[in-house]
Amino acid sequence: MQIYNKKAMRKKTKQELRNILKSKNLERGKTSANIKKIPTYKKAHTIFLFLSLKDEIDTKSLLEQALKDGKKIAIPKIISAKTSEMSFFYLDKLSPIDMQIEKGAYGIYEPKTSLEKAKQEELTKNDLVFFPGLAFSKDGKRLGRGKGFYDRYFFDLWKNPNRPQFIGLCYENQIVNTIPTDSYDISMDALLTEKKYYICR
Repeated sequence: MQIYNKKAMRKKTKQELRNILKSKNLERGKTSANIKKIPTYKKAHTIFLFLSLKDEIDTKSLLEQALKDGKKIAIPKIISAKTSEMSFFYLDKLSPIDMQIEKGAYGIYEPKTSLEKAKQEELTKNDLVFFPGLAFSKDGKRLGRGKGFYDRYFFDLWKNPNRPQFIGLCYENQIVNTIPTDSYDISMDALLTEKKYYICR
């Protein structure tokens, strides 16, 4: 029943998000969030950040700001869509971003494999990991797109008490009251929207 609820919620959320983006005429690249609202941002050395899809809050300005501030940035690449295997690769601060990415699985822009592969064990409790999602709740629950890439990649790290902060990145309208979850679903420590920064209960 829970699986059905997730599927139904994904379908409903996708449609609502399309309607919101259309009704508000939000232009790509003009609606983003202020990464400096995160209290621990100054201390962060490494940031894991995704390249956003058309229906996701824009991450380009966050990425550019973080690089400007001297942060080490890693972005995800799908290794196997069949097994939901994903890895992260560090961007070269000295090269243009467009020269380091290419269109990959599901039409998502991904880092080229010639870049340095990121290692989870190098992350500290001061670092930040951003999660995409269709919806989030203020108690930290996340509704992904159903493929499980992030939950599989970060599950072991999630159990580590010294892990980095997990932050859901979304539009304010993507925050809902409740989300059905399973034991393997990772929860967020905080949410960052175009308006506010929330610490999850």
